[in-house]
Amino acid sequence: VTAVKDYYGEKIGMYFTYLGHYTTWLIYAAIGGFIGWIGVAGDNSNPSAPVIPYLCVFIAVWCTLFLEFWKRTEKTTAMKWGMVGFEEDEQDRPEFEGEVTLSPVTGRPFRYFPRKHYLFRQ
Repeated sequence: VTAVKDYYGEKIGMYFTYLGHYTTWLIYAAIGGFIGWIGVAGDNSNPSAPVIPYLCVFIAVWCTLFLEFWKRTEKTTAMKWGMVGFEEDEQDRPEFEGEVTLSPVTGRPFRYFPRKHYLFRQ
């Protein structure tokens, strides 16, 4: 993944880090699903087999753990690659013409291109 990051950039590298993490975690979901499938098949393909509630709980726990471990992996990778706060350092193009207004999220001033100006340029 580091070679992908070095060639294509951090955002694409992070995407491939996510794909690797997701694929690894899908192995556990596949094992749980296979066990559930065996339980349903052993009950003559009964859709209300006793194993179904256990499978549902397993998948719910799997989803929670997957997301929490992804958050950890994402932050760790971002720190290794020096991506923490990198979007705050982005600069506007020198040719960009916009009105200075306050951000509704952070309250800090930023340059904004109003929709009314966009419509008149077309």
